[in-house]
Order: sequence, then structure tokens, then C-alpha cells
Amino acid sequence: MEVIVSLFIKPVLVFCLGFAAIYLFGRKSVAAMDNFELLLVMIAAGLFSASLISFRMSAAVLAPLVLAGLYLLFQYLLLKPAVKEWLGSQPTVLIKDGAVDYQALKKIRMPIEDLLSQIRLKGFSDPKDLALATYENNGMISVIPNSRIRPLQPGDMQMDPQPPFIPIPLIVDGEIVEINLRFLNKDKIWLNQQLMANGRNLDDLADIALALYNQDGTVQIHWKNQTPGLTSGPYGYKPGIEKG
Repeated sequence: MEVIVSLFIKPVLVFCLGFAAIYLFGRKSVAAMDNFELLLVMIAAGLFSASLISFRMSAAVLAPLVLAGLYLLFQYLLLKPAVKEWLGSQPTVLIKDGAVDYQALKKIRMPIEDLLSQIRLKGFSDPKDLALATYENNGMISVIPNSRIRPLQPGDMQMDPQPPFIPIPLIVDGEIVEINLRFLNKDKIWLNQQLMANGRNLDDLADIALALYNQDGTVQIHWKNQTPGLTSGPYGYKPGIEKG
């Protein structure tokens, strides 16, 4: 019985607890975690490995639960302004109106070279081009460019553009997405009419890779046997074509 618990029941239990922990912490990359979350991940990794070799089932269950409780408590305390200020988990302004705050750089222990590298990754070579650069709690640097170099916005030209529209899938890999049809208050009769406008019908679903409902009310169809045409000259190059 002890062998069954050690080789089967305990690994399944630890896996389930680990999956619950990942769900609890959220889908974050390591770079997007704050210091406390990174510490919890390292502790959790040690606890889960220790739970696998522990002979007591209670240790495999209680330790991760205590860790999860500490995480929830800490996240709750961070909602309190006094605790948040005490822990120092506040964004730090590094550049303001083109001027670098060297005291702020010393506070977060970041060399000026690293700051310049980070703003270059954002597409800016000179700190004077930035109205604001902030070191966020997750370790990332956010930037806001000066108005004189930022991209032209529709509001600058007194324009009122339409809201962004995401094409709605109606057919995916030969299967009708029924929920999207109902969302649009459409039915299969209407969908069949759209296919007939392209010389096909619902009997040809197996040949359709993707059908999208566009903002203008039309349906764009991508066929499985559709291959993009090759343009002569260097502009017609496709990566991997040299293998053909």
C-alpha cells in the first residue's frame, strides 16, 4: 500500500496542488512577477519536490495550502495603501520630460546603460524624446513619448474613427461555429447564401479552412486548397521555398 501511495497517489496529488497554485498565481512569465511572487514560486518548487519524497501525506497537502494562504493574505494586504507604501511596491519615475532621475536609478540599483537599453527596445534612442519613463512593479519599464514625436492620432485631425472590429469566425476547419451565428442573429440559411455567393454551399464545408464575418457584413472565406500565388522577382520569395 505504501508503494502505491508513493508512486501513484502522492504524485497525482502534488500535480493537482501544483496546477491549483499556477491557477492561483495567474499566467505570468517570470519577468512579469514581482519579488514576492518570485519568492513564492521558488518556495513552492521546493515544497512540491519535498512532498514527493516525504513519507507523510499530510506534509504533501498542508505545506502548499499554507503557502497559498500566505499568498492570498499578502495580496489582500497590498490593497491597503499603508502596507503598499511600507513595502515600497510603487512605480518609480526614471525619466520625466526628457530628464533622467539619477537618484531614482540609484534607488532601484539600475545602471544608466540598462535604462538606455530598455528605452531603445521601446524604439527610442534619446531620453529627451520621452515625456515619462516608469519602472513598474513587475520589473518592466513603460514609456510615454513626447507629443512632438508620437504617432499622429485621429483626434489630432479632428477625426472620429469607428471602434475597432474583430472579425468573427463563422466556420473553422470545416465546422460551423454555432455560437457566433447566434451572436449575430444569423442562421445556416443565411450562411448558405453567403457561400453560394462564392459559388459554394454548406455541402462544401470540408473544403473551408476559415470563414470570417467582417465589419461591412460580408463573409471572407479561406479555402483549404488555396495557395498564395508566387510573384516573380525578389519580392516573390517565400522562406523555405528553397527546399522545394
